[in-house]
Amino acid sequence: MTLNLDHAVTGVGGTPIQTLPEHRVVPDGPFSFVVGLRPITGDESPMALSRRTLPYAFASADSFGDLTVDFDDEAGQLDVSAIVRNTGGKPTDIDVPLKINDNVIETETVSLQPGTKTRVSFEQRVGDAGIFEVTVDSLPPRLLTVPQISLAGEWLFHRGDDSSWKEPGLDDSGWTSVTLPANWEDHSDYTENQVYGWFRKRFSVPTEWSGHALELPAGKIDDVDETFFNGTKIGQTGSFPENGYETAWSEARRYTAQPETINFGSENVLAVRVYDGDGGGGLYSGPVGPITATD
Repeated sequence: MTLNLDHAVTGVGGTPIQTLPEHRVVPDGPFSFVVGLRPITGDESPMALSRRTLPYAFASADSFGDLTVDFDDEAGQLDVSAIVRNTGGKPTDIDVPLKINDNVIETETVSLQPGTKTRVSFEQRVGDAGIFEVTVDSLPPRLLTVPQISLAGEWLFHRGDDSSWKEPGLDDSGWTSVTLPANWEDHSDYTENQVYGWFRKRFSVPTEWSGHALELPAGKIDDVDETFFNGTKIGQTGSFPENGYETAWSEARRYTAQPETINFGSENVLAVRVYDGDGGGGLYSGPVGPITATD
């Protein structure tokens, strides 16, 4: 004998007719529920018992879930939404608070029947710069970094290899301006194999981000890289020839700069040393940014 205990069941379909969308069960986030078992007496009808509707208060489930946080940097608009469920046994009004930096900014109230759910959305404008903790009710908050700083676009490039090229005070005025991501064969006609090259990019970090580490998506690099933030090494992927060459051309880089290495409120320099074994070379693909704050 097999006993299946299900939180919810999709409607019955068949070939060639599939279940209609309104009868499909689509998971919207983590949930929990409780199952109770009891024997039936001889004078009870199993068919009659199967038709009963038990109160939802018998089950345990999360009232809020599936938090989404999006930000339109150009419009300066924050879009937040979450799923809200009535986990009780009676129709009820549920207050849904939007919280930014642990302050309730706006509250929506929804009326839900027992066992039903809906998605509640908010639109808010935030300041021009800052780190914002955003959530709905008591869901784990998301860190929002404003403004969004992309690492795609204009960089400086130089063929060859020199350890001093990582230094933030380097005079790089003679370097070639290139647009990344792109193979260096395309942006600089650098077609040789088993060669080195360096990239540098300057950008400002807002004072309002002070105290936070920064995650820097640095894209896919062919083949090996060593990355520096204001002269401090923050990561390496793959191995250079001097340590036994190993390519990492297909791996997307994501490195973290610690607060003590960051010039908040002024200019910073990201420098990337690259070795190309064969084929394409350089910072050839994204994601290249945006920079985000992390605790």
